[in-house]
Amino acid sequence: MKNLFQKTLFDYKKGLMFWVLGILASDLIITSFFPTVKKMPELMNEYVESFPKEISVWFGDLSSIGTPEGFLNVELFSFMFPFAFIAYAITVGTNIIAGEEKNKTIDILISNPIKRSTLIIQKFLAMATLITIFCFIAWFGFVLVTPIMKVNLFNLAQMCINLALISIFFGSISILTGSITGKTGISTGFSGGLAFITFLINGLAKLSSDFESIKYISPFFYYSDSNALFNGINIMHFLILISSIALIIYLSIYFYKDRDLGV
Repeated sequence: MKNLFQKTLFDYKKGLMFWVLGILASDLIITSFFPTVKKMPELMNEYVESFPKEISVWFGDLSSIGTPEGFLNVELFSFMFPFAFIAYAITVGTNIIAGEEKNKTIDILISNPIKRSTLIIQKFLAMATLITIFCFIAWFGFVLVTPIMKVNLFNLAQMCINLALISIFFGSISILTGSITGKTGISTGFSGGLAFITFLINGLAKLSSDFESIKYISPFFYYSDSNALFNGINIMHFLILISSIALIIYLSIYFYKDRDLGV
């Protein structure tokens, strides 16, 4: 129990393997369609033009789907990957805090000479490490298909960093919610609901000026606005996400350190 970081990594290594296999399969299957898409520019242009703007805003710049970066952005990084990685982060974030109370294992943890702040920090770092490994392997999967895609691997790495950050953000939200309530259902439901709502806000801001002023509260704005696959990371957006995560973990410690855990 002296090193919760290592223990948490060990506990989730098997589950991570299954998620990784799924993502690698997605990498290989989706990218295998790119050569066909590239050979049919006229058909793809008709396909893009047939899409209503009300739908296309959720899936990135459809007009660039004929390029490697545009194809990956539309098919994977606009919707599929963010929500898959966020789902994993929320699952881990919920289980490592609220799950300990649900499974009645929290009394074993706090009976050891470890501060609650240390418990939160080590479990958060373990979650962040798992997500980082997850994102690295996703990137490595694209390295394997470089002969097919010929994508800029440096920009792709920056996109995967953005993906890791937004996943860690919502994983941290689930840690915070679990720290306050100790309820896995609330932690998962609130974090997942917040992810969906903020995703909608970011898309609606592109459709209506009425939502323009509130797009800045959506972490998806900071994830996608710089279009990292083409332009690399926006440093200001990167720092905002990092700072937000740090604040969320600070609040998690604040609420958790004195809460009655019922043991």
